[in-house]
Order: sequence, then structure tokens, then C-alpha cells
Amino acid sequence: MAKSFFAECIEDLTIPEGWVNCSYGNDACPSFYTNGYQIFIDHKDPERREVGENSPRFYIFLEAEYGIGGWCVTSDSLEEIIKETKISMWTRPMEYTKSCYERQLKMWEKSQDTIEKSATRNMT
Repeated sequence: MAKSFFAECIEDLTIPEGWVNCSYGNDACPSFYTNGYQIFIDHKDPERREVGENSPRFYIFLEAEYGIGGWCVTSDSLEEIIKETKISMWTRPMEYTKSCYERQLKMWEKSQDTIEKSATRNMT
């Protein structure tokens, strides 16, 4: 059986322990959640990336700001992205009030198992 596009995007990587697969089938590439951040991982082959071959492979942002913009870092280095996840999300510029982020984090914690099960289906 052929690998899914999502599986191809991460087949050359070791995903850090504690990162939760939160990939959504309508997204262009797989994503993972950790410490209040969401990390998209595009294809290892630049020619197969959604935004084009000059786009970075990794994109990290505050998970609560999914779809609205705000603070983010892009890179071709997983190590750089891992370093960003070690910095407290509370030190980042934020689009909403702290209570909005706290509410989002609680919702994430409650639904983590369901999200991960759904995301796993996208990787096969």
C-alpha cells in the first residue's frame, strides 16, 4: 500500500516525544501540538510543498491562533523549531487575552485523545 502524503512528509524525521499528532485531513500537511504550539511539517521534497519549492518546511505558531495569523516562525531546521517549543508561549506576542488562551488550552487537554485518534487516520 502506498504511503499517504502526510506519512511521506514526516518519514525522514523522528518526531519529538510529547508532540501530539493533531493533523487534520483538510490541511495541506501534517501538524503536531506541544506546549501551546502547533507545528506544520511540509514535504521533505521542496517541489512537493504546498506553497512552492522556496517555502520553508516547518511552520510553528500559537495553537490558539490557528487560522488567524499572529506570531510564527518558519524554518527548514527541525532543531530550530524544537528550540522555539521550549520557550514559554506566554512570552510571545498574542492576538487575544490570556484568558482566551487558557480556555483554548483546557479544551485541547479535554479533547487530546479524540484529536490524536482522528489525526492518526490521516497518516495512513
